This record gives sequence, C-alpha cells and structure tokens, in this order.
Amino acid sequence: MTSMKDTSNLTRLFVLSMLSVLILSACSQASTPLDFDHPRLHELAAGKPLIILDVARTEFNKTSYVAVIIGQNPTGFTNPTLLVFRLDTNGPVLISELRHDEWATMFFDSEYLNSELLKGDVFKEQLQSGFADRNHNGLPDLAVRVSNGGNCYDCGSLLLLELTKDGGVRDITPVSAFNPNGLADIDGDGTLEVATTRFYEFGFGSLARAGSPYALRLYKWNPQFDAYEEASQQFTRFYDGQINQLRNEIVSTYGQPLWAPIILPKLASVLFHYEVTGRLLQGWGEVQSSGRLENWDTAKTKPDYLELYHEVFDDLRIQIQNGSVIERPKN
Repeated sequence: MTSMKDTSNLTRLFVLSMLSVLILSACSQASTPLDFDHPRLHELAAGKPLIILDVARTEFNKTSYVAVIIGQNPTGFTNPTLLVFRLDTNGPVLISELRHDEWATMFFDSEYLNSELLKGDVFKEQLQSGFADRNHNGLPDLAVRVSNGGNCYDCGSLLLLELTKDGGVRDITPVSAFNPNGLADIDGDGTLEVATTRFYEFGFGSLARAGSPYALRLYKWNPQFDAYEEASQQFTRFYDGQINQLRNEIVSTYGQPLWAPIILPKLASVLFHYEVTGRLLQGWGEVQSSGRLENWDTAKTKPDYLELYHEVFDDLRIQIQNGSVIERPKN
C-alpha cells in the first residue's frame, strides 16, 4: 500500500473548463482603465493592450492606494500579476508586486474567500471584497484568492496583504505548513479566522476533492503579537460540529457494502480533527469504534476494498504509535 502523503499538484485542465465563463464575465466588469500610468504597467503589457482583471481601491492616512491584477490573457490563467500602488502627489509608487505561474488566476471577489470545507457552526456573514480591516487593527488589508488551476480544493490558496503606517505593504498570511484557503468568523466575535488545510491520499488516486481526507487548522489574529497564530484548540466546539457531520455521514452507510474510497477518508478526517485539538487518542478510539468492519456488509464488499481497509488501519496504528497522524514521516 502507498501510505498517506501530501497531495501533489494534479490535473489542471478541469478547472479551466469549469471557470472560464465565470472569469470572462468578471473580467468584462473589471477591465476599466486605470486613472494613472506607471512604467511597470507598460512592461507587463509588452506592447499589447493591458488586461486588467480586477481593481481594488482604498484611502488610508489621507493617501490613495490601488491594487490591480494584470492578466496575460482575458481568462487570467496565464501569469497573473498583482500590483499595489500608492498614489503620491508626485505620481504612483509601486509598493508591492506578486506574480504567479502560468496556470494561476487571482480574485478579490468575496465569493472566493470562503473555505468550502468549513462545516458545522460557522458564521456565514458576507465577506468584504477588496480592501477592508478584517483583523480590526486599524490597517486596511487585502484578501486575494489565488487559484493554481487544479482539480482540487488544495490547488488554491489565500493571500493576505496589509498596508502599513509608513506607506508600505506587508504579508500577514499565517505562517503554516498547511495551505491557507479560507476566511470565516468561527466564534462570532466579528474578527475573521483563517482556515488552513492539508490533504492526504490513501493510494487510490484521491484528488483532494470534498471526499478526500484533510486536516484543518484555524488561525486567529493576536493583537499582542500583531500576527495570526494557530488557535485550533480554542475551537473545540467547531471541530466537534465537523466531527458530528462526518460521523453521521459514516453511520448512514452502515449495513451497506463498504465503499472504502469514500468511508476511509471520512474516518481519517475525524482523526485529524481530534488531533489538531489535542485529543488524538480520543479520536483514535472513536475511529476504531465507528470504523469497525462489522458495521458494513462485508459479504458484498469488493475484496480490494477490504484489503484497502486493513492496510489503512494498519497504517493509522503505526502513526498513532509515532504520536501523530498529521505529521507523517517523509518517504
């Protein structure tokens, strides 16, 4: 068996066909001319019409700031570049530039800032697009959704940039081994938490879709350190909501043939949620109980699914003995 491992970048063509119409519509609305000029814009245009995919503006300390996403084609899937300008009295000053690979695209749109994996007790207030003070520290920040064009949840990420008092930009994206990919007010205090995820596969071709096993860590803004810090263990109620939903999905299949590629990832995700909240052994006990093979009709289960079941549980036992299921040794 191939043990669980971090999902690599996979098929990218699927998302192109799924999102092209949507992005073309967004681009047609965002392609308004800028009311200033800068040499970098001409360099990116390379003698062709400048393709402006999205624009965000704000006023801060009596100074105007403009963030613009430049594309190399109208769909935005070729080398999008994010530029942030400070509009000084002597003209625009480029204070930040970020460029992604040829398969990426970017959005300021709030529709793309929610993590699709968040379940349970989550406050679903409308997220603000463009510049906003999401961490309530008095400084405008910019949330950017970056899609790498893959056929999976893990093929996109979230970038958080914040204007500074001295007229610059800093990256306030949580420093995590996981992938930042969503914003939500988990505890209802009005401040958005950042959701980060890591996907795993069991060796049966998982593409990090909704049914794939995943670990989720939550980061909360800490005013004392002026940064996002992991706060997963503060959100036990939220994780229990996620666990309950997964548990119900698992129990609903009892008495049927075991469909291992669906059930095993859900069991693993339950275990991951327990681990990030410091309850690994409790989670292992629940997984062993919820995942008893006799819960399913083994007589009608495919033999290779039964084999996969035993291999996965043997693998999990080894990881439990090592003290962590999430932090797996590299092959």
